[in-house]
Amino acid sequence: MQELDATQRLLLDQLKEEYQQRHGVAVEYLKRAVGEGEEYSNGVAKVVISSTGAWFECVDQPMEFSGAAGGCAVHHFVTDSDALSLLDRLFEFAESAAPDDTRLCRLFVLYEPGGIVDEKGAHVIHFEPHGRYDPVKTRHVGQFRPGQLPLLYRCRFDTKRPIKGVSFQQGVVLCLSGLGERNLVVEMPYSGHDVRDLANPPINMMPQ
Repeated sequence: MQELDATQRLLLDQLKEEYQQRHGVAVEYLKRAVGEGEEYSNGVAKVVISSTGAWFECVDQPMEFSGAAGGCAVHHFVTDSDALSLLDRLFEFAESAAPDDTRLCRLFVLYEPGGIVDEKGAHVIHFEPHGRYDPVKTRHVGQFRPGQLPLLYRCRFDTKRPIKGVSFQQGVVLCLSGLGERNLVVEMPYSGHDVRDLANPPINMMPQ
């Protein structure tokens, strides 16, 4: 895997510190709530799954974090073709999100270890019509690579629309690839009143 250069490492350290200040306590609380469990890692991200929930974070990008406690998370293993098929459906959903049916959609696709600080190594689609950005425009960073299995992808969504192959309409779907000859898919539906977004990474992360 390509190593981060000195400039990327410095920017990453700055992002880590900012994220830790904003969300560190909540992240650690969620990790304790999930507790010890099965661990999976492909070198760029780590997933922990237990009977009480699941969480994942990028190893070098801890501002990319998702988790759910309460025993609602499920996981299974899929082939490369199935992982790509799921990604294509999530990409199609993210590209077609509209304010009348979707409150939130954030698709993060990591192709290379330095992707979060180098736009060429990742693809991000951000749609949040009632958020702090343009209420209509879908924001894009990087380039989607059709047919290429990424190191990981994660889609966080809150929608009225059904997503083919996904059994819920609010929560997170993530895939961690390269675990031998299999890929891990984790589904974390969000429901109830105590649902908090702990991961809100900046969209433009490169210095200009």
